Amino acid sequence: MIGIVTSQNDEEPCDEDYRVAFNHFDRIYDEIEVYLESEKALDEIADSRIQVTLGISGETVTLRRQDNGTYTLNGDRVTSGASVVASNGNEYRLQRTGDGWTAVFVPPPPDRVELGRSGNAVFIHYSEDRSSRIGGTVIRNGHVMTTSSGNRYMLTWNNGTWIATYQVPMINVPLGASGSRVTLERSESGIWWQRVSSGHLAASDAFVVYRLVLSNGTWTAVPVESSP
Repeated sequence: MIGIVTSQNDEEPCDEDYRVAFNHFDRIYDEIEVYLESEKALDEIADSRIQVTLGISGETVTLRRQDNGTYTLNGDRVTSGASVVASNGNEYRLQRTGDGWTAVFVPPPPDRVELGRSGNAVFIHYSEDRSSRIGGTVIRNGHVMTTSSGNRYMLTWNNGTWIATYQVPMINVPLGASGSRVTLERSESGIWWQRVSSGHLAASDAFVVYRLVLSNGTWTAVPVESSP
């Protein structure tokens, strides 16, 4: 029992017995002191660590407060405004807020995509959830844009970039009641297939000649009367 000094026989303890006992108690005290110091150190380490969540990525970084009031990340000093990148590629800016820290998503610069030779372009913005947007509209691979001239362009994601491909409109024009038809394609510049324009002549399988007429955006085939 602690506090009771006994000898190895039934005789009264001598000075040597007391020295042994005191040395034993000193060792116990030293071990308790070391234990308490280690617990205190662990508490201080825990208090100096700050977990910062990187937005919706769910990842965290650990900042450590130093004795001089500065903060470090992985051993490197950090200040408010420092940037970190999550594993999904999102960039976040660390900001000091009072006694705490937050991470604010930094959107990448938008991509400017030219719509062919139309002279028009769109800006594609990227959100924290990795979605792509034009204005407030979420777009996906295959999204189609229409310019003021009526040209349509398909946006596709190719090797880390967006490209716009002109969609060629095709129109089948019946040649009267002959059962024949011609297929017209409109180029990006507005020229129709094989430079067909209003007034172009086409013949049916029965050798009836028709004049192709474009009126109000609609093609029709009008029979051409042969000379007597």
